[in-house]
Amino acid sequence: MQRLHFLSRPMLESLEPRLQLSGAADLQHSTARLSEPRELIGVAAVGHRVYFAGGEEGGVESDVVDIYHAGTGNWSTAKLSEPRNQVAIAGVGHTVIFAGGSTGIFDNARTVVDVYNTRTRHTYQTALPEPCYGMDAVTIDGKAIFYGGFRQEDASNTITNDEIFIFDLKHRRWSTVIAPTANLPSVTPVGTRLIVPGYNSVFDVYDVATGTWTSTALDVRPNAGSAAVVGTQAIFFGETRAAVYDSATGRWSVSILPGGHTTPSPFTAGNKAVFAGGSLIIRNTPPSVPTFLPTTTADVYDSISKTWSTTMIPGSAYGINALAVVGNKEIGPGTSDGTLTVYDAEANQDSPIASSGNSFPYRGVATLGKQAFLVAGNGFSPKDIVDIYTDLAPTPILVGGISDVSARGGSRSRHVTVTLTNDGDAAYTGPFSVNLYASAGTSLDANSVLLGNKLINESLAPGATILRRISLSVPRSIRSGQYHLVAAARRKAVSVFAAQADAVQLGPRTTPPSRAARR
Repeated sequence: MQRLHFLSRPMLESLEPRLQLSGAADLQHSTARLSEPRELIGVAAVGHRVYFAGGEEGGVESDVVDIYHAGTGNWSTAKLSEPRNQVAIAGVGHTVIFAGGSTGIFDNARTVVDVYNTRTRHTYQTALPEPCYGMDAVTIDGKAIFYGGFRQEDASNTITNDEIFIFDLKHRRWSTVIAPTANLPSVTPVGTRLIVPGYNSVFDVYDVATGTWTSTALDVRPNAGSAAVVGTQAIFFGETRAAVYDSATGRWSVSILPGGHTTPSPFTAGNKAVFAGGSLIIRNTPPSVPTFLPTTTADVYDSISKTWSTTMIPGSAYGINALAVVGNKEIGPGTSDGTLTVYDAEANQDSPIASSGNSFPYRGVATLGKQAFLVAGNGFSPKDIVDIYTDLAPTPILVGGISDVSARGGSRSRHVTVTLTNDGDAAYTGPFSVNLYASAGTSLDANSVLLGNKLINESLAPGATILRRISLSVPRSIRSGQYHLVAAARRKAVSVFAAQADAVQLGPRTTPPSRAARR
């Protein structure tokens, strides 16, 4: 076992005045200094800490891990088992996993994995099934999952990684899975599933809990990297259509897109997925090769009503990817003088905000609660500065899904399972109740009928998810017919966070005949 060495030091190097954007959309910019300058750093938030691992400077790899502790605002340092850059980071419970990396700028991939327990401060080493660097990571069902990036094909060549590596921490065991039919080297995690889309319009879904694949062919050809997740739904953007997968029900749906543009920048804002900018598709007459023009059009998907709308977001042309999202505010690249832009989704307005001078590209980004952390990219300086953006008006954002509707016939009793996630940057304080309603549409009105509820005594922290099984009782007074189930959290006010697109048949219970009548 190795014991990692920690050193504490102050967090802030500077604190700038508050920048008023609009209404509650206040962000405060500050900076912190890493223990040594470097680039190509692996960055991730795990638990109440943000890790800045490895990197390189002047062709020399670093083994340093800078750690920010959100509870105290202090920093500490630790060491990787070997120096490397472009490390992937995942967390399982109190364990942080640093996987792969490279000892060159874009080659010499490594298999080494450091597994670090934050309680005991001990580590051990294991190895990836294949040498990789620049991967993404997610934790599902108690397993650390690494995907994307680049894989070492042989001694002199690296290729885009299309394999998914799963680490079972409990048994210290690795497994590898590959999408059976989809051919895009991208993975979108949602719920307990991983979705791999394909240019061939096939979508492969891997269930981490069961270890099984399912494949679905849809009339959608997704853009690479144009996917967003809201609650239990994953939305894949194509040129003219979008595919939506709901992990709560396991069902796909296809929508016609209103905006007529391609290759947008996706991000989430509250209960909505926003696909901003990219290129407007001009269909020439007579038919020929289409023309693509930059556009500020944004297609917006409402995860509750399951509907699309179009708006305009200034500065979103060509679909430059969002750097970070804090609450309902998206931080994006700005101008060459180092200014970034902040898009307030609620007000549909963007405004400038300062940075340390590195407007693009940031190669390391993490969000922890109400703060976003950005570090400089390859070839940019200063290389030891972390830009920190703090939301001064944090708010909870409730998203979720409804699944496992039982007793779909005419019986009076049934159950549903509700998933509720706080995607915001402030806690949704308890106690509160989760209510289920029957409604003519996917929203609540004066005619909506309460079917059941579940009291939640604890608060729902940012990023936390709860699942609750709710018994529903259909009142005798309800008229027989098709109803949508709508889920809402109720504290002082009612906040709808999920609705079923498919209606279910509800009606008063048919009273069975008595024994005397049957005789």
